[in-house]
Amino acid sequence: MPSATEPPSTPNPSTPNPSTPNPSTPNPSTPNPSTPNPSTPNPGTHGTRTLAAAVFLGITLMLIAGGYGYYRMVTADILAQQSQFLSAIGQLKSNEIEQWTREIQREAELLSESALLQQSVKDLKARDDRASLQKSLRERMRDDLRTRDNLALVTPEGSLLFWFNPQPESQRPILSDSIITALASDKPIIGDFKSGVIEISMAVRDDHGNPIAVMLWFKDPQDYLYPLIQSWPVPSRSAETLLVKRDGNQVIFLNHLRHQTPSHLFLRFPLSRTDIPAVQATLGKQGIFQGYDYRGIPVLADLRPIPGTQWFIVAKMDRDEILAEAQYRTLVICLVIGLLSLLTAAAVAYAFRQHQSKLFHDLYHAQHQKTLAEQTYQLLFESMLDGFALCEILYDSFDQPNDYRYLSVNPAFEKLTGLSAEDVLGRTALEVMPETEPSWIPGRLHGWAIHERGVRW
Repeated sequence: MPSATEPPSTPNPSTPNPSTPNPSTPNPSTPNPSTPNPSTPNPGTHGTRTLAAAVFLGITLMLIAGGYGYYRMVTADILAQQSQFLSAIGQLKSNEIEQWTREIQREAELLSESALLQQSVKDLKARDDRASLQKSLRERMRDDLRTRDNLALVTPEGSLLFWFNPQPESQRPILSDSIITALASDKPIIGDFKSGVIEISMAVRDDHGNPIAVMLWFKDPQDYLYPLIQSWPVPSRSAETLLVKRDGNQVIFLNHLRHQTPSHLFLRFPLSRTDIPAVQATLGKQGIFQGYDYRGIPVLADLRPIPGTQWFIVAKMDRDEILAEAQYRTLVICLVIGLLSLLTAAAVAYAFRQHQSKLFHDLYHAQHQKTLAEQTYQLLFESMLDGFALCEILYDSFDQPNDYRYLSVNPAFEKLTGLSAEDVLGRTALEVMPETEPSWIPGRLHGWAIHERGVRW
């Protein structure tokens, strides 16, 4: 409000906060407006941080989803490749074993049809003293049989005529089933594994086709069959080929097992264990199967029968070994994702820092412009010739103006009124000029005041 001799002036739009003391006397507790206060939160900072975090999280989730998708794709591709590989191995082993059985059957036919064997059978049956004949026959047949092979000749009634390698009675195989099977067929019969050997039976017939004896040839599988089964074309820590057959309600493993120490022959499992590939093979399943082997380890296996026999071949490999490459690739993917996440975080942090730097720069520029405006106002306020006072209108309980308080005055006001700033600032007109009639103030303020409490003019 102006002095008693000066009319009020319209407040300058750039006037500082009216509650601020005299602009000519800056308050030391007020921060310098030209310097942004770092402790003052920027309204856009929280939103910017949220956006940066959302961008980082979104990119990271995309990287993780992409890595998982790649892992699934690689896993499926590796399983498909290994399935084809196991199928090729299973087919190869099946063909080789089938070829081996054909060769064995052909050799058995040649032995049973040889004139030496037929004449020897006739001589052995005709004489009671067979020792010299048996010795002579062993000498003549030694070149035709391998060292660990054995051969027996029995009559159709089951009487033993000859042993190539004589054995104690307790170690001799039971021959009755083999005799019946051989007599009913005109081809060699590959029978069961007995006492660790394979029995091949074949009827020996005379010139008229009548059976005069049964030849039982016992092949040691260690000579060829087991090495063939246990071989694997490439190095592997778990790959294995199994030869199995069904025996009633059980499956029998016919070869030595790689992962059992000591290796046991003729391991058995009930057919109810359908999670075992060997069981599935004897139940008629062919092709690729995923299950658990005799150790309870997850495996991928190829199952197929061996034509002309009661045997089945199982070519298998541990699933962990198959997926080792996928696991290695997954590790590489995780490292790449981690690196990309760090790069993303660094990029987001850099972008956030650049944004914050721009915000602070804009704030500093705005504060600088405000300071220049205040300095311009201050210069105008202090150098003007007219007396000028910034006052706050006070109201009574009826919302009628009844006094006003001095908030700021310029030097011209002090010079023209004779009132110093120290005497009037913060005081009301009635306090500064107690002789003033209270009834004069409403009329004085009529038309000047905006009838809202706390208005400054």
